[in-house]
Amino acid sequence: MEFDLHTHSSQGSACSRMNIWDLIHEACQKGLDGVCITDHDYCLGSKGVG
Repeated sequence: MEFDLHTHSSQGSACSRMNIWDLIHEACQKGLDGVCITDHDYCLGSKGVG
């Protein structure tokens, strides 16, 4: 299995221009089994944050 453990999305990090769905699509195109989105400024999915 192959994963990229350090990616960023435009929704949560100023250093990326790719939205989450485009990031996932590109990962699939490259044959990756998964990605870890390591955005800088937000913690989405946590209770009360985001």
